[in-house]
Order: sequence, then C-alpha cells, then structure tokens
Amino acid sequence: MRTTVEVITAAAVVAALGGGLAACSTGSVSKVPAPATSGSARATSAPATSGSAPATPAPRTAPPSNPNSGPLGTTYQVGGTDSSGNDTTYEVSAVMVDQQSPLAPYGSLTNPADHLAAVEFRITGVTGQSSDDANNNASVISGDTTQYPAALDETADGPNFSSGSFTVAPGQTVSGWVTFELPPGQGIASVQWVPSSGLSDQAGTWTVAGTPPAGAPAAPSQAPTQAPAPSQQAPQESTAPTQNASAEAVVTQFYQDINDHNYQAAWALGGSNLSGGVGYSKWVAGYATTVSISLGTFSAAGSDQVAVSLSALQTDGSTTTYQGTYTVQNGVIVSANITQTS
Repeated sequence: MRTTVEVITAAAVVAALGGGLAACSTGSVSKVPAPATSGSARATSAPATSGSAPATPAPRTAPPSNPNSGPLGTTYQVGGTDSSGNDTTYEVSAVMVDQQSPLAPYGSLTNPADHLAAVEFRITGVTGQSSDDANNNASVISGDTTQYPAALDETADGPNFSSGSFTVAPGQTVSGWVTFELPPGQGIASVQWVPSSGLSDQAGTWTVAGTPPAGAPAAPSQAPTQAPAPSQQAPQESTAPTQNASAEAVVTQFYQDINDHNYQAAWALGGSNLSGGVGYSKWVAGYATTVSISLGTFSAAGSDQVAVSLSALQTDGSTTTYQGTYTVQNGVIVSANITQTS
C-alpha cells in the first residue's frame, strides 16, 4: 500500500478525520498554498467512558524536524490504497491541544506524578472508504524534544474515536481525542501524524504556541480564527441552542451536559462565562466530586432571565442546594447570581 501526505490548508481551515490505510510502502509530504476561506474549529465531545489506563510506552527521542509543518488547524491530506487496491484519501487536522486534560472517571496514570495532555483531531474522507488508527499515527513532542506515543488513557475532554480506530467515506467527518502522559514540567510543543508506513519523512506536524509548564493551569490551545478568541474560550458546540431558545431551555441543556460529562458543550453554552476566569481544565476539575445536578422549579425573572433551584449530589453522598438566577442572551448563559442555601 502506498501513502502520501500533503498539506492542503492553513490553520483557519478545520478538517475532520478519515482515512483507510491497511499497509503502506512509500510516500511523500508536500505543502501547497492555503485557500482564502477560513473558519473556526469546533469541538465535538461525548460522555467519558471509564476504565483503568493501560501501561504507557516509554518516550523516545524525537526524529529530525519535518519541513511540512504548520500551526494548529493546518490540514494534511493522506493518500493510500485499501485492501482491495482502491485509492483512498482523507484529510487530518489537529484542532485543539489540552495541556492539562482531565482524566475520565476511574482513569489512572502509569506514573501518578505525570499529567495527562490531549489533542483533538478532525478527519474527513475524500476518496474511497478510509480506515486507520489515530492512536498509532499520533505522537507529541515536548519542550525538551522528547517524543511521546499515545497513552491510551481516557479523557473527559471527549471520546478516543472508537478506541483510536476510525472509518470515513467521502465527505464524512469524525472527531476524536488522543491522550499523552507527560512528566512534570513538560507540555506539548508540537503534534505529529505519521501514516501507517511509520516513515518519519511522511510526518505532518502542528506547532503549539505558548507551551506552558505542567503545573500551570491552561485553557486548551486551539486553531486560530479570523478574530482573536478570548483566552478562556473553548470551541463552540454546533448543537448549542439558537438565539431564539428560551432561557429555561438553555439552562436545562447546560446542566444536562454537565450530568452527561459533556463539558465542552456546557462550556460553549455558558460555562466559560461562569468559570471565574480559571480556565477550561480547572473548571471541569471543579465537578470531580459531583455525581449529578438536579434542577428544581423554574420561574421567569425577565425576558432573558430565569430563576431556578438546584440540588447537587456529591460523591460522599451529601447534597448541596442552590438557588438564584441565570441571564441568557443569544442562546448562551452570560451571567448568573447563584447562592448556596444548604
């Protein structure tokens, strides 16, 4: 099977994951001018699954830098042949990096002193029925130039495709997260995608700006958009209610997303406005001891406000209650005035 990788867009273009490479022999990487169109990256997430983390392969020295590199959001085209000899092509883009990715419930690290980092990939099928494994193809390089393979730990950021595997038809887009276990003091400086051939000269590379030390809270890095994004802004969820949605429906969906551990959707629905500026990862960590949140009665508090009572069940069996108001504009919670009552 032959494999080629080609950079086809700039950082503003978001592509999704898709590709099928059963085996590879030779290939090349080239970079072409980006089209003028642009758009912002959108995250997709799902309830996290549980399970203990498998042992993580030892880090290895990073290969020489590859000239085919660009910032987050750059799209590479991967071509090859399927098991029947038919040509296949998919596009892959790394659209977000979470330097302090929260472990899924019941997850664990090989070394408790390490921390989890994660990268969201988007892949879109172009030609043929493409299948591949993101866990095999993806790796990251830390600030000290050490390369790390996928850790296979589950993250609360979103699903790992189907245990790393994906299949896409032409025009079909899928998204998923690949995790990496990094030692203290290290963050992701660049992300690499090497097709099934495993040849380093076929690698597509994304550079990560402002790699933080491991101990510093950081919002996820994401592909740049036309307008500068707020520092705590996570990607927008495509299923967020429209500006005509009622305040009650928005608040109800917000807490449904929290209960489903769909934290990115909740962040996009207003969590970023309620976080107090702590950043996405730390905001998610604040729900680590919350089992579920139940909504009580709603009452109108204005054209864009709703008064509500809340009951939060904690992991120790205790229950905490709250009441107050939420203000909703254009389908997003913009502010809240909530008081703990017990």
